[in-house]
Amino acid sequence: MNIRSYSIWKMVPFYNLFQFPWRLLAFTGIFSSILAAFLIDTLGTRTKKAVFGKLAALIIIAASISMTVGYFKPSRIFYKNDNDYLNRMFANRTTKGYKSEASKEYLNWSEDYLLLPYGMEKKPDRLPTAKFASVGDGITVKSIREISPVSWEADIDVEDSGKLNFYVLNFPGWVVYVNRIRADLSSGESGQVVFNVHEGATEIKAYWTETGSRKVADAISLFSIILLIIFPIKSALPENK
Repeated sequence: MNIRSYSIWKMVPFYNLFQFPWRLLAFTGIFSSILAAFLIDTLGTRTKKAVFGKLAALIIIAASISMTVGYFKPSRIFYKNDNDYLNRMFANRTTKGYKSEASKEYLNWSEDYLLLPYGMEKKPDRLPTAKFASVGDGITVKSIREISPVSWEADIDVEDSGKLNFYVLNFPGWVVYVNRIRADLSSGESGQVVFNVHEGATEIKAYWTETGSRKVADAISLFSIILLIIFPIKSALPENK
């Protein structure tokens, strides 16, 4: 897939849902090889002179090498330091620590396989000052603890019910408990997790876990691995007569 074939790809239904759609070119390679073999076989066995088959084989091999040799060398060489990659993949990371503003490379960088959460059109252009923050004035975040990159806890003091921001992108799998009661989650303007906090709440626990569909997929994968282990062992065992 490139700019010359983009107009054709756009006519394919759901083309934008494919991860790396150029992988479909694998079918082209397979069937081109079959066609080349069929051509060589036809010219070599069904004509009076087998030399035509050998000549066709040499032409196909030479053409394959000459037309693809350019792909075996880089078109350009880039020299990038660690900060270049940190600025691209992280909002405010540098080799020396953190910076106050999100980098332009981070805001403009996108990957087809790393989509933003549903309903979020662009990356946030500002960075939060803390992992948890109150939407109003009735909630005070007293302390925040990072258990792991996907598990956080916080102690709060709630004088009046309100909303609390949890600054992670609201991908499926995030779970938040307020005083051991699971909270309903929604997305804020920057894609962060937003949830209600009732009066008298004192603790927050938030963590990411696999969704139900991912657990089903994991179970299928595990079952497949078990079958792949069992069948060869069973085939190797002698049969009882």
